[in-house]
Amino acid sequence: MEFNFAFSWISLIIVLLVLIIYAGSRIRNQNPALYRKYIAVVIILCVVVPISIIGILNLPKQNEVELVITLDFKSNSTTDETAVQYRWDAQGVRDDDYGILIDWRTQYGDAHSYGTGGLHDLLVDERVEDFNIQWSEISPFEDGTWNLTLSFYVGSVFDGLMNISGNAENMEITSYQITNPYFSQDIVDGLSSLEIQGLEVYMQLSFKISAAVLNSCFQMEEIDILISSELQIESSDFMIGVISG
Repeated sequence: MEFNFAFSWISLIIVLLVLIIYAGSRIRNQNPALYRKYIAVVIILCVVVPISIIGILNLPKQNEVELVITLDFKSNSTTDETAVQYRWDAQGVRDDDYGILIDWRTQYGDAHSYGTGGLHDLLVDERVEDFNIQWSEISPFEDGTWNLTLSFYVGSVFDGLMNISGNAENMEITSYQITNPYFSQDIVDGLSSLEIQGLEVYMQLSFKISAAVLNSCFQMEEIDILISSELQIESSDFMIGVISG
């Protein structure tokens, strides 16, 4: 495909060069004074047009899917608290043998930590900033509804699972949980040393997906559904689980 694209551009350039040379020879024979102006215009176009094309090709493509998650870790026995925010974006979805998956630019979210102190240092050591989306499948259904399944892990801190369901007009978080109850011994020992009996994990989520992406998901399953506008959800803090020994 890339070869055909390059060949098409080379063919177009050759045709344009032939036309320019042909037109130039006709103008030079009929009006030498006009020919000089013609050459000046051609030189200007040869400079301006390639620069414009390069600029257009380098314009950033619009993100069709955006996900922002904030995790707030709060001790239930001390005043310790810290938070980390993560961000992902994608230009669309891809269909493979396993389902329709969001094609994230990166599986790991762009992370920003908020906090200091022993709890913050413990979680950073346990790679809390490495929020990895292992699975993000969109399942469209005949009745016009759809479901997004997010499976993820946050460093060696915990694993999680979330489901977001929607239709043509809105969406909502339908389930969430920490899926691995066996936390690492380093986490358990670290919390104990900080006199933290349990670490409550709260999540805040912002998710938006374009109508074009959702429509393409339904088309992949040959379902005749038309979604006309972008969907977005903004959740308040909700607790997804407790980390403890």
